[in-house]
Amino acid sequence: MKSLLWFNPENDLALAVGDRPYTPPRAAIALRKAGALLPSLWADESDIILTEVPTPVDPTLHPRPWGWSSFTRSALLRCGIAEENLPSADRIRRMRQLSHRRSASHLLRLIGYPDRLIPVETFSVDQAVRTIAGFGGKAFIKLPWSCSGRGVIDSRTIPTQRLPEIINGMISRQRSVMVEPCYNRLQDFAALFHCRQGQVTFRGLSLFSTDATGHYSGNIVAPQNRIEAAIAADISPLLPGLEKALEQIYADDYEGWLGIDMLLHSDSDGHRHIAPCIEINMRMTMGVAALLAAQSPLNPWEEATLRVAMPGETLHRNAITFSAIPPLPGTPLSDPVITLSPDAD
Repeated sequence: MKSLLWFNPENDLALAVGDRPYTPPRAAIALRKAGALLPSLWADESDIILTEVPTPVDPTLHPRPWGWSSFTRSALLRCGIAEENLPSADRIRRMRQLSHRRSASHLLRLIGYPDRLIPVETFSVDQAVRTIAGFGGKAFIKLPWSCSGRGVIDSRTIPTQRLPEIINGMISRQRSVMVEPCYNRLQDFAALFHCRQGQVTFRGLSLFSTDATGHYSGNIVAPQNRIEAAIAADISPLLPGLEKALEQIYADDYEGWLGIDMLLHSDSDGHRHIAPCIEINMRMTMGVAALLAAQSPLNPWEEATLRVAMPGETLHRNAITFSAIPPLPGTPLSDPVITLSPDAD
């Protein structure tokens, strides 16, 4: 089936507004344009990559955007995609609810995670403050829908007298906040799953790298055995339960990628544990892109880092840019803004 691929990273922001009119901020549009050819890594020869919105396209194409929202559906309709090839408005609404951060709590309950560690959705300042206290005064407060670490605050970094005001502002924006415990973090990673025809299957693991200052610098592109060796934890015993839980939550309304952010942490006695679900990304992720890049003939290195570089950003001297790759039909060459570059020695 001929697909229309679209990198629309602003989708998480669009989910927050639901059915209301939405205009992406300039930074989100710049990121979308910078990463427009990222789907080249997983496109089939017959696929089309959407690089400009709106651009008239074949109405029979099967759309495969980065993520789904009312905004995404409307944009694809404007491009000419036939309505019967799109999720219905009602299904989009159900998918929006599934993308709410409360889905992580639902999954943790299904796999039998301890109740005392499960994130709590709170609907008032008082309830949120009590929940934070129940987590020992150390908690993350998160908006139901947000992206790239935004909409997340650490209670330990906020003066006690200011915390209620900030929480009130968050609740007024999205009606509730998720409150979850802080862990003694040792390592972050993600488990990648795919949902199709009512079945969820595990596809691999992902890791990201950071620069000398600790800021995100990209996702690691490497064979899975290297990724597994770099993660100091074995999640294989968790996989059957996670697949079953994901099917219960998502299979009726969603087909596509699911990324579960996890972390390795230690308790007060120094024992290591896996937090099996920090949050669930019901969409493509950079971790998925790195997984597919590792399998791509466009990747000449045994290990590399994949990132989207914003216009004007200095590129790694060994970076491969997508302007060097013959474009698929409908994808004109653009400025070199995506890099697939080896890790620094």
